[in-house]
Amino acid sequence: MTLTDLINHFNEGGSYEAFCNTQRLNSDAESLEIYMSKPFGLNSKLEFFKTDITGGKSPYDYNGAEFYKLFDFSYFLNAIKKMNLNKSITDIDLALQLLDYAEKEA
Repeated sequence: MTLTDLINHFNEGGSYEAFCNTQRLNSDAESLEIYMSKPFGLNSKLEFFKTDITGGKSPYDYNGAEFYKLFDFSYFLNAIKKMNLNKSITDIDLALQLLDYAEKEA
C-alpha cells in the first residue's frame, strides 16, 4: 500500500477499523505509526508498526530493510480530516504535502 492508496481509502469512505482489519492491525490509532523506506516517494510502500514495537525509533530495521517514521497514524487521520474541508486538494497533492512534511522532520 502506498500513501496515495491510504489517503484514497479514507476519502472513499473507508473506516479506520476496516483498514486495520484488512491490514491485520490493532485499531488503536494512538499507538500506530506509519513508516516508509527511502527514498520517499508516491510509489514507495508503507509499513505500519505499533509504537511499543519500534520505540519510536527512526530508522527502524524490519526484514533487513530500514524504514523511516513518517508520522503517527493519528496525525495522518487529522490531515485527512483537514483535507476534507478543502475539497480542491487531490489525494496526490495531499500525499506530496505529507511526504514533504515527513522529509523535513526525518
